[in-house]
Amino acid sequence: MGRAEVQRTLLEGCGNPVLLETFDRLWTASELVRRWAAHRNPGRDPIAEHRQLEEAAQGT
Repeated sequence: MGRAEVQRTLLEGCGNPVLLETFDRLWTASELVRRWAAHRNPGRDPIAEHRQLEEAAQGT
């Protein structure tokens, strides 16, 4: 499961279609920034960051 899918799955629990539509638009718009930032900070470990967010969301 990719980053967008994890984030969207968390938001789907709220049942708010406006929030989900807004998330989809913002995610698409911010993809360019994420790609640019990855090149500017090559030492960043997005996989570890993602794992930490997942664990925090699950309360583990």
